[in-house]
Amino acid sequence: MALVDASWARLRDTGHAQQGDIVAADSTNFDREAIVAKRILVVEDERIVARDLCRTLEGMGFQVGEAARSADEAMERTEAQVPDLVLMDIRIKGDADGIDVAAELKRRYDVPVVFLTASSDEGTRQRALQTQPYGYLPKPFTQTTLRTAIEVALKRHGDHAKLREVNQQLAAQKVELEKRATELSLLGEMGDFLQMCDTADEVLAIVERFGRRLFPEDRGTIYLLEASGTDLRLGASWGQERPFPAFDLEGCRALRGGRSHCTVPPEDQLRCAHLQDAGSAASLCIPMVANGTSQGVLSLAIPLRSSVDQATVTVKERLATVVAQRISLTLTNLRIRDKLKRESILDPLTGLFNRRHMASALERELRLAARSERHFGVLIIDVDHFKKINDQFGHAVADKILCEFAALLRARLRVSDVPTRYGGDEAVVLLPDTTLEGAQMVAEKIRLGVKNLRTLHAGSILPSVSISVGVAAYPGNGEDAESLMRAADKALYAAKAKGRDCVAVANGLSEPTALVAVGQGLEVDRGALGQVSGA
Repeated sequence: MALVDASWARLRDTGHAQQGDIVAADSTNFDREAIVAKRILVVEDERIVARDLCRTLEGMGFQVGEAARSADEAMERTEAQVPDLVLMDIRIKGDADGIDVAAELKRRYDVPVVFLTASSDEGTRQRALQTQPYGYLPKPFTQTTLRTAIEVALKRHGDHAKLREVNQQLAAQKVELEKRATELSLLGEMGDFLQMCDTADEVLAIVERFGRRLFPEDRGTIYLLEASGTDLRLGASWGQERPFPAFDLEGCRALRGGRSHCTVPPEDQLRCAHLQDAGSAASLCIPMVANGTSQGVLSLAIPLRSSVDQATVTVKERLATVVAQRISLTLTNLRIRDKLKRESILDPLTGLFNRRHMASALERELRLAARSERHFGVLIIDVDHFKKINDQFGHAVADKILCEFAALLRARLRVSDVPTRYGGDEAVVLLPDTTLEGAQMVAEKIRLGVKNLRTLHAGSILPSVSISVGVAAYPGNGEDAESLMRAADKALYAAKAKGRDCVAVANGLSEPTALVAVGQGLEVDRGALGQVSGA
């Protein structure tokens, strides 16, 4: 160690005398204010060398504590002080040398290390370089060389720290971008499924399925606005066992205000009534509105694992807004489509099917009847003396009579039957799986029902009306739509010729006994009746 002592002796003789000049010379290259708060730990087993080195560092403006003389002291003081840099002599006391200690300090605390050594052994130098030190300073060295090595090491470590921070930010951004890409993919997939939905129940099932994937950590509910316009019912949910079943419009601040409503505890406690059980979670309500029409609300309860994370809630709000828009647009399109479909097949006055729908239904039922060898009945009904009613009481009364007649048809017929306003005061009824005799009895029940109708107008009961009915059936009266309708029409004219207010079947009038039995309300299987009569 004589060589080391001699080196530091020369450093003391020349270094202290030149200290003012060195600091002055270095001040042009380094910002003294930047190093004032830097803490340096010296690891040196030679007491005199360590003392002089600590004094020199303090003269430079660094904070320097007591030097460590062994590996154990170096580890203990690093843990206690967490220095900004360690000046490490390679040859120190103990089982581990400075290189081993430097590697452990870097692994545990990520502290930059500058090696100080008087050894010129190439093996030692290569071994030291494997620890990736921030400096390697052979002894003896000048104060300027020492200061430069420290400043370069601190700068490199600071740059590395910034680089790590940037890499962490980039990694976090990559995760977020991948998450956004997944969300966009799921939104596109959900949109494809929504386009294939035919009912609101199918829409809700799709949204519930994708809601679990888009908001896996959150509790979600969808409430749909009832026809009343004031009540909402539960449509779909995920992430919770017992969602709020229903509530009125006043229970949701988002629907009342017409915009999204977010609460983030503990500061904001203005929760909606249907989210009172959300606990410490943030709550979010997004109105589902399309074309100015409210469809309901999408609600989320977002658990917060740490302190209030407004950024997380904001991201969830943007995603939930897109989902709510997709749902509301799909539901609105379904309602518009259903409305247009109803308008295209229904008569606007009576609510019966229109002539175009009847024509397609007739062709369809005839094909089914032919394929399965079943019977099929057709009624053509005409309101007797309807023109006189129209002329005497006016269009309003005539329309009212038609509407009540249509209501009676819907009440007396099966769901599978097709009651149709054929034109003016005429109606056509298609009766699947019905024989000629069965259709005849249905016609008589309708005739008696119309005869018993009482129409109230302007506080008085109008005179009762009657109908004439022509009956035909497949296959006996025709095997195609044209011949079947022609047979029923001829039967209708026969009923009118008999004095109206009666039922006539194709190729002859009905049997009075059968008509009376049906008129008295006897329930008869339409298909079986034909077999019994035939027997």
